[in-house]
Amino acid sequence: MPITIQALAQSFNFSDRNLKRRFQAATGISINQYIQKARVDKAKKLLISREMDVKAIAYEVGYENVSFFIRLFKRSTGVTPTKWRNGELPPGD
Repeated sequence: MPITIQALAQSFNFSDRNLKRRFQAATGISINQYIQKARVDKAKKLLISREMDVKAIAYEVGYENVSFFIRLFKRSTGVTPTKWRNGELPPGD
């Protein structure tokens, strides 16, 4: 199970808001953006292996809603997970 912002904040003895503010100040991106990027990057690696279908990959990287995962992946990469797996990358990549 993926770690939550609440659990991470608690481990540092911060409030959720304080952790989010400090993370943004230190990295220049929100903690949610960082988590989404990390999940998409992990999904890309899993797509390369071809051992799991898209639904299983969505669950593996922390998304219960497969449709949401597909939309987020497409927003991040420009193509759906299936197209990315098949090498159908958007122009310029």
